[in-house]
Amino acid sequence: MQSSDEHLGALWRDLNAGVMCLAALRDADGNVVDFIWRAVNPYAERLVNQEASTLVGARLLEVFPGNAPSGLFAAYVSVVESGEPKTVEQYYPHDGFDRWFSVRATRDGDDGLLVVFTDVTSAKAATRDVHELLGHLGEACIVVDKTWRVRWINEKAQAAFGNLTSGLPVFEGLPLHLHVRLDEHGHRALQSGARETFRDRLGPLPIEVQLYPTDSGLLIFFADATAQEDERRSTEMLVTLGRCIERGMASGGLEASLSEAFTRLGTFVRLVWDESSGDGFDRWLVRTAADEREPARARVYRLGTHSPRPWGAPNTAGLADVCELAVFPLFGQVARGGLAIGRHDETDRFTPRQIEALEEAARRVTVALDLRSLLQVARQESDRARTAMRARDDFLAAVTHELRAPLGAILGAVSLLEGSSHQDRARAVEIVERSARTQLEMVEDLLAFAAPASEADARPLDLAEVCDHALRDNQADAAAARVTLESEVPRGSIVLGDDSVARALQQLLANAIRFSKPGETVRLVARRWQSSLRLTLEEHGLGLTSAELEGLFQPFRRRDRPSARVVGLGLGLAVARRDIEALGGRLWAESAGPEQGTSFVVELPIAPLRSDTGERPRVPAVLEGVQVLVVDDEEDARWIVAQLLEREGAFVRTVASASEARRELAAWRPDVLVSDLGMPGEDGLTFLSAWREDERGPRLPALAVTAYAAESDAARARAAGFDAHLGKPVSPKALVETIARLARG
Repeated sequence: MQSSDEHLGALWRDLNAGVMCLAALRDADGNVVDFIWRAVNPYAERLVNQEASTLVGARLLEVFPGNAPSGLFAAYVSVVESGEPKTVEQYYPHDGFDRWFSVRATRDGDDGLLVVFTDVTSAKAATRDVHELLGHLGEACIVVDKTWRVRWINEKAQAAFGNLTSGLPVFEGLPLHLHVRLDEHGHRALQSGARETFRDRLGPLPIEVQLYPTDSGLLIFFADATAQEDERRSTEMLVTLGRCIERGMASGGLEASLSEAFTRLGTFVRLVWDESSGDGFDRWLVRTAADEREPARARVYRLGTHSPRPWGAPNTAGLADVCELAVFPLFGQVARGGLAIGRHDETDRFTPRQIEALEEAARRVTVALDLRSLLQVARQESDRARTAMRARDDFLAAVTHELRAPLGAILGAVSLLEGSSHQDRARAVEIVERSARTQLEMVEDLLAFAAPASEADARPLDLAEVCDHALRDNQADAAAARVTLESEVPRGSIVLGDDSVARALQQLLANAIRFSKPGETVRLVARRWQSSLRLTLEEHGLGLTSAELEGLFQPFRRRDRPSARVVGLGLGLAVARRDIEALGGRLWAESAGPEQGTSFVVELPIAPLRSDTGERPRVPAVLEGVQVLVVDDEEDARWIVAQLLEREGAFVRTVASASEARRELAAWRPDVLVSDLGMPGEDGLTFLSAWREDERGPRLPALAVTAYAAESDAARARAAGFDAHLGKPVSPKALVETIARLARG
């Protein structure tokens, strides 16, 4: 007994809760009007801020009158009268307190009362803060106890589940399809103490349900999972489209593969390429796409079942049941068109993230289409390269044959010279001369064709004189072929041209004579056409088909006569057209067909008229007074450059080597130095580089004129100190203009 009393005493002192022993005080009618303090433990003294000596024997309502308005006194009376214990959480703002208390009252004997109470102000504040936090969350939140009864619900959940009420089972306010999954995951969360999550839907809205276990139950969040679902579907779209694009590129059926992909994704797809093809929808779509200059920027149209179509053609292109349409322009390096993607489900709309994914898909489609076009171009280029290689091989075979044929004739004729009769030797010499001339013509054709087109130095030409010379030069061949040559070109037909006009006319006349029948006439006719003069060569020989006309001016194309093989490489007409076009003119052929003859037309610009006095107006020399030193080891090159410059008023001295140039410069200071690079001994680069190092006085402008005409050669010349670089054969005009510019500084 003594040990038990000691144990109870320790418990009374150390208990972390306030304990009060009260006795009921009744009036004459037996009604409880107050309570008398009988005992108070130390923890209660601290909670009420009163000592036990003050409280014991005092009346409750006299010490703490706030018990009456707070309802605690009535609760105590109810416990004493009924004998039923009672627990309350009570906010107590009286008697100098502003606190929350948790109070447990139990009857002790007949009129005794045992009250155990704790201060729960901090706990209530924390709960209030949590509820305020949950109430401000953007997600629906419900707090349930372990019996699945609702303890608290925020506004978001109240709006989503209007039937939920505090105190009632949570399942009464939730859709039926959530009951089983909530029960399953909730029990699992309570048992494991860990969060549980699952995905479901509320109507068309995808949701994520998260369940957090607490000491008293569960905290349930209902989050909008549209973004996560959108991301999943967008990723699925890109993965599916990427695979189908790869498969379509491999098989060559990109459009079919895309249609298959969008069918699997539950959408409608259509590719449109040509504004002039298809129905009204196609034309509207391409126009819409063309209006967008930014690639792959979507336009989304909400169509609806009965809304008018944006292109004004209902039920067009199989879109009768499409409720939403997204249009993506396709603008690539090659691809031009549009990609239309439609949704059939009224409740399933395109989201911004899906539009971004589809824009990325449109860009991938554009790249795929560009790649396909580029692959087609590459295949075509490969075919052309193979064709060119075959043409090259054919050309080399033809060149070898054509050059060997006259060479064989020459060698055979030379072997017959010794021991032959005078008549046979004369015939052999004739064969040698003719064969050598043939070889020379072919070599000249090759050199002319291989030479890069240079800037033409056009000058006024009397076309009548050029035609007369050409007719005289070909008269012997025409007489041998019994073909008549005529010219109807009037005197004074002045055009801009150079020696290439005569060469082209010689080639055209030779061809006309070769392919004309005996007794026919080849005629030259000139007519004015706007600011040009057209010289037409008319012959009435074999004529040409359209295919032969198309390839007539292609290199290495030869046309044999029915009666004999034509000797040559087939380069004459190609070179003639190139030279005429370099003058700003044109050359083409016309024929009505086989046996209908052929006409070749040379069009050249008309030269400006001279002054009214009939005299050429004097043009001041461009290089008047300019002193030039020319350094070149080739005598002919020095002479030609000197003549060109002196004609323009320059004073010119020429030397043949770098050492001579150094001696000349020591005694005389020119305005411009013109030097070749590839000279024996000391070349032009070494010479000028050394001169620049020792140069005294103002810098001497220097121009390199050389057969080393590549860009790398020009860079080397500039590095050595040259101010300009011209490749041989040099244009006289470019030479004069460059020297004039250097002289002016």
